[in-house]
Amino acid sequence: MMHGRADAASVALLIRTIIQLLRSKMRAIVMSTIWLALAGCGGGSNNATNPPVATLKDITVTPANPTLQFGNSVQLVVTGNYSDGSTRDLSSTASWASTDPKIVDISTLGVVTAVALGRTTVDATSGTVKGSTTIEATDGPATKVILHRFGPLPDGLQPNVLIQASDGNFYGTTLGGGTTAHACGNLSGSCGTVFKITPDGTETILYAFGATTKDGWTPNALIQGGDGNFYGPTYGGAPSIGAHSSS
Repeated sequence: MMHGRADAASVALLIRTIIQLLRSKMRAIVMSTIWLALAGCGGGSNNATNPPVATLKDITVTPANPTLQFGNSVQLVVTGNYSDGSTRDLSSTASWASTDPKIVDISTLGVVTAVALGRTTVDATSGTVKGSTTIEATDGPATKVILHRFGPLPDGLQPNVLIQASDGNFYGTTLGGGTTAHACGNLSGSCGTVFKITPDGTETILYAFGATTKDGWTPNALIQGGDGNFYGPTYGGAPSIGAHSSS
């Protein structure tokens, strides 16, 4: 009886061992199948979650080589061309520089203003990549503004050379005109003046020649001296021909 019971226990132990082995193999088979399925779907590769990073190949600056009139502005656009074929606007992040800063001013956003005449190259840089365009700054179309019309008397007549003085105003002489009571030889009432005109066109007669018989008349061009006064000759006057005046 004892021998029979030992055989039964051994058989039961053997069956349990076989069942545990089968369970272990099944788990291994299942895990292997899952791993293969993931590998087949690309789960074992980093390419799907970490695609290659696009790198900046070159920069295009537009408009290309524009001509800009003095005082005018233009918006330059920086386009970055990348290794994956994509493009990006880098205008607001690029660094800007000019080979001649006296000709153009450049804002941080790439707005370029012509402040002098000439030619300059404008560079846009992103990282180590640079693009360029050349700007020609030209003179704008001329415009005419009449600041003052001379005459009639007692205003001056026949204006002469005009200068701009240190105060920003314009000064000059007229060959004729002035106070009608003045006499200058046979040119009664037309002895000439020294005048000032402000940039907005307001005229002031500073001096009318011929006030006395010893005064000069018909003044020539003026210059401004170091003391701030104005000096110049006259074509006629007493006691000898020609005189110098200051104002």
